[in-house]
Order: sequence, then structure tokens, then C-alpha cells
Amino acid sequence: MSKNMFPPNGGNPLSSPRLKPGASSGHSVTTEPKYRLTTTTRAVEDGTRVYQIEALRDGLWGAAGTRGGWIASEQNLSQDGDAWVSGDAQVFGDAQVFGAAQVSGAAQVFGAAQVFGAAQVSAPQDYLVLGPIGSRGALLTASRTDSGRQLATGCFTGTPEAFLEAVERTHGTSRHGRDYRAAVAFLRHYFEEARER
Repeated sequence: MSKNMFPPNGGNPLSSPRLKPGASSGHSVTTEPKYRLTTTTRAVEDGTRVYQIEALRDGLWGAAGTRGGWIASEQNLSQDGDAWVSGDAQVFGDAQVFGAAQVSGAAQVFGAAQVFGAAQVSAPQDYLVLGPIGSRGALLTASRTDSGRQLATGCFTGTPEAFLEAVERTHGTSRHGRDYRAAVAFLRHYFEEARER
């Protein structure tokens, strides 16, 4: 198994770390992997080889033995949480899917994108990554959830409204504050246009 590169606690970067079974918080982590890479492969447009995944235990994705979507390595899909890649969806490059995020359909998630929380990506217009942006030159990821949209960058995850409130408190009318507000305006326009397609 490769080193787990995902945030603790199944994907919420703002939560406390998950503890081993028997630890004092009462929470436990299943140490069994939830999937494996099969020998069934295909190449994506840039030549990257992706492997179909197969569930090793029952979960929200189905019973053990259920075939899932396609990933390039275990770095792309967390073994913790309920995150899953299904259908013809492909995740590769430095992209990560974790928490309870679902990537399905013909979606392709790649580059440095992070899809997590309750995000649901089933088509290219379900998420967008902008950056580098802000004082740290980080990426700003927007994705679809059951309740609307979520934005994530650095240690922030939340709604566009909550993000704008945090930007106001942290950056005010500085260049970074103006850049973030312009990015949110663009994201709102992008997702409204995508809905009309």
C-alpha cells in the first residue's frame, strides 16, 4: 500500500484527525482497504494508464466485488470514507477524491483537483479549478453537492457565501480579496451557464 496522502477524518481538512480503534474519542477507522486496482486498464487522452477499481468490502458503492471507475493510482482515491469513482469516470494526475465525494458518469478529474466532502462530479461542468490564486498561490476548487456548490482552498471548505465572508474578514479590499471575489463571480457565471447547456 502506498502512503495515504488524504486529509484525516475521511476528508474534512477542518476536522480533528481520525483515531485508531479503541482510542479515547470513540471513533474508529477501518484499516481494511475498500478497493483494489484491477488489471483492467485503459489509456486517457494524455497517455496516462488508468486502472479499473473493484470494491473489497460492502459500502455505499455496492457489495464487495462491485467494479468501479478508473484511477491512475491509490493516490487518486482515498481508502477511507465513502468516496467512490464509478462508471466511466477517470481520476488521474495529482487529483484526489476523498470524504464522501462521488465521481461518476464520464467525468474526468485530473491535475491538482481535490474533490471531497459531499461533492458529486458526473460531468465536466460539475467542478472547476482556478488558480493559482490568493496570498498562497493555491487552487480554488468549486464542485456540485446536493445542496448547491462548495468551494475549497487551503483550509477553507464551504459555500460560496461563507467563502466570501471569510475573504472579507481576511483580505478586505486588498488585491487578494478582489481576486477572490472576481473568482466567485466567475464561478457563479460558469455554473449558471453549465446548467443551461
